[in-house]
Amino acid sequence: MENLKQILETQVMKEYVYKKIKPMDMIQRAKTLDNTSIIHKCFDFEESGITSKTYLEWAQRGYEEGGEYGFNSCISNAKLAVCSKLDNLLILNHLRKLLSHPYPRKIEVLEVIGVQIPSVVYDLIIEPRNDLEHSYVAPSEKTAKHALGVAKLALPGISDEFCGVIALNWIGYSLQTAIVEEPTAFPGWGSEPVLFVDIFDKAPKILFIDETKNEISLTNLDTFNKNEAIGFAKLLRSIHQFGKGEPSAFGGTFRNQFGHLAEKYRKLKSLGNF
Repeated sequence: MENLKQILETQVMKEYVYKKIKPMDMIQRAKTLDNTSIIHKCFDFEESGITSKTYLEWAQRGYEEGGEYGFNSCISNAKLAVCSKLDNLLILNHLRKLLSHPYPRKIEVLEVIGVQIPSVVYDLIIEPRNDLEHSYVAPSEKTAKHALGVAKLALPGISDEFCGVIALNWIGYSLQTAIVEEPTAFPGWGSEPVLFVDIFDKAPKILFIDETKNEISLTNLDTFNKNEAIGFAKLLRSIHQFGKGEPSAFGGTFRNQFGHLAEKYRKLKSLGNF
């Protein structure tokens, strides 16, 4: 542990050359890290605002109230409960660009990257709500009951253990996290190339840090087209799921042991001036 402290204390802030690159070039750089065992995840940006749980509670209240008003509220909030969860999965997989797409396209995209969504979610929750919005049909108790029941069953199963990846191979941050709770100095990137998805910037971007060249390549996420964004999401998920890199000095426990809180990353961004 004393050696680790010495490493952090002797880190010297480097001057990097910044270089903008195209999305496909960034994806190719990311592929070079497909054997990494150092994977950082962040869930602090999960379900901001009204949560799917709250929407589900409102759907229950609407069903219990009954009548056309109550059943309409039930169906609407059941859809919001599920759709907020699905939208959040897009965000966690760095697919925010696709949030404006209609259903069932969003579901199709999630399935393409490996997240399975039961078909009844669209058939019995999203589509009935669309009928209310666009065809102005009267909501029935049966439709509300089905929407509420499917939402209750589906929400616990709509999850994604391979999402939320924001950094690969960042050993410096892992070392500092192992030692101190509150970062006071930027610990450097480490001696190997590092990929960092900066979701904490107003305009999220991807950094690829090459220590051998003192160079940081960067690409704004909003410049990815649909296929590039999906390809990048699939790549990160694949690395997370199948990465077989060499174990770290701590036996590879950095993957899940430490809570990578958003505030810590923001603090490090400030300290590292990147």
